[in-house]
Amino acid sequence: MKITGGKYIEYWQSNLDLIVSKLKLAHQTVQYIQLKETDFKALGNRKSYTFNLEYSNGNVNNNIKSSAVARDLQTVLDNSDKAKMLLNSACYVLKLDEKYVLSIQHFKTIAICTGCHTKLYIPIGGKVECPHCSQNSNLWDKYSRYKDDYKKKYNSNPGCWIAFIVIFVIVMIGTCISDMNTPNSEKYERYNRQQQERYERKREEQERKELEEMRRELLYQYHKNNPEE
Repeated sequence: MKITGGKYIEYWQSNLDLIVSKLKLAHQTVQYIQLKETDFKALGNRKSYTFNLEYSNGNVNNNIKSSAVARDLQTVLDNSDKAKMLLNSACYVLKLDEKYVLSIQHFKTIAICTGCHTKLYIPIGGKVECPHCSQNSNLWDKYSRYKDDYKKKYNSNPGCWIAFIVIFVIVMIGTCISDMNTPNSEKYERYNRQQQERYERKREEQERKELEEMRRELLYQYHKNNPEE
């Protein structure tokens, strides 16, 4: 299908099949495509052609208004059924660097929609709207969200650090005193509970990794047996 619009659309259409093939392989490792500087210089007169194009569940997650190169690539990808099928299922970052290397990276951060409890892929620290229920709250990656909130809260007020250190020292002293007054039998039981909890966490993490490996293998076998899709 011929798409009309920006000056870089025809160029991206000529590379679409290669980009789609790299999208399929990106779940295994980062993919790279070496493009030609002369092709870009022949189409436009820009100081820089670099860009980041972040896709999350089929939607662009970052601001690309200042890059016509990225906008035209988005237009071509959004009009390709094969590309949309891949982009709708996960998070991808397409980055063109100063050496005209297009890298394609796949992200697997998972969040749960608070509206319909659907599993969604989100970029680290990102936020997306659920395509099923349009719920867009509480879909942040928890670690990144709390890390950013922590920076905003404490970096702006050095006094909070002093209070934190004082509280930490008081808690540690109280813990030491409590341990000294705790009978050995209680200490032993507490130690056993802690060991059991650590074991359970490790087992759950191992199961999660095994499931992820199985999912990767199934995706790989599917794309291997269906190269035309």
